[in-house]
Amino acid sequence: MIKEEVERSDKKPRDYLNEMENVGRSLFGGSEVLQEAYERTKAGQKMDVIDSQRMTLPEPMIEDQNDPEEWNKTIDNAVAQLEHQRLRSLNLELSMKYAPEAWKKGNEQASQIEKTYKNETETMKEQISEINTTRKLSQEEIGMQLMKLEKEWYHLISKNFDIRQECDKKRAANAKLQSEISKKQRNEQS
Repeated sequence: MIKEEVERSDKKPRDYLNEMENVGRSLFGGSEVLQEAYERTKAGQKMDVIDSQRMTLPEPMIEDQNDPEEWNKTIDNAVAQLEHQRLRSLNLELSMKYAPEAWKKGNEQASQIEKTYKNETETMKEQISEINTTRKLSQEEIGMQLMKLEKEWYHLISKNFDIRQECDKKRAANAKLQSEISKKQRNEQS
């Protein structure tokens, strides 16, 4: 029965697990960053700590307070920090405007994926149920055949035993007759 299922299946047993390994790759839509994060998490590695040093605005060291080059570096750093804060503010505004729709779309996609998986799960459960029912019926049918054959076997064994007893009786009767004939022939010769 199992051999029949394997023959009917499109997949080879070793292919089932290969499909499971590809699940991680298909979830991220080709995003290398997400794939790397997935692999890092899968390997149990922690995320790199954010470097907050570049976000500070330190004054030049006391010995460099009179050096215009050091003050220029400090000013460049402050300008970069200010630009970074402006971009963060812009991103926040954009996300407040567009993020709800993106979340809705993402939730709709997740719901669709969930429905698809539920449907596939139900289909698989139905197929498993059909296979189990087929197996059960097949095993019950074979069980009935085995019981029938066992009864036939007992009947034939019993019949053989009866035939053997009859044969033994016939041999005994034949031996007795042979003995009597031998006696008669000896008596006639004497």
